[in-house]
Amino acid sequence: EDPGSITWKFKTLSGIAASDLTATQRQAILDKNANVVTTIGGVDITENGTMGVGEFIDVIRGVDWIQARLEENIFSRLKNSNKIPYTDAGVEIVANEIRAVLNKAIGQGILTPDPAPTVTVPLVADVDQVDKANRFLPDVKFTGVLAGAIHKVTVQGVVTV
Repeated sequence: EDPGSITWKFKTLSGIAASDLTATQRQAILDKNANVVTTIGGVDITENGTMGVGEFIDVIRGVDWIQARLEENIFSRLKNSNKIPYTDAGVEIVANEIRAVLNKAIGQGILTPDPAPTVTVPLVADVDQVDKANRFLPDVKFTGVLAGAIHKVTVQGVVTV
């Protein structure tokens, strides 16, 4: 599945049956951020969809996807342009490549559209002369909010006659 399109909890794995674990064994596994296949409602599913570092698999895949696409897009623009001038307009070309990746990340469900991701770049006048002489563009930054996924729901209601 494409990054951003799937969470790794609640999945049924082909050919993998639920483990016959005690509650203590199950919790020990989950406490180590490993995953188990368990039966809920007669269906074998994965839980919790985390990695050893404690982060959800879909988050790691989404962030890795963003990093890889940023590297590809920026490199492709640098390679396929005769020259990107070290001007504010040239810096904006780089910023636009970043915006394109972040917008695609929204479309894939990795980032939220609201608040929208932001890209900040320095004004060329504010860049250190040594960096300009070395053709290095520092301080290019972006922010975005992960879309994440819902894994738990609490419902409260009142039924009356």
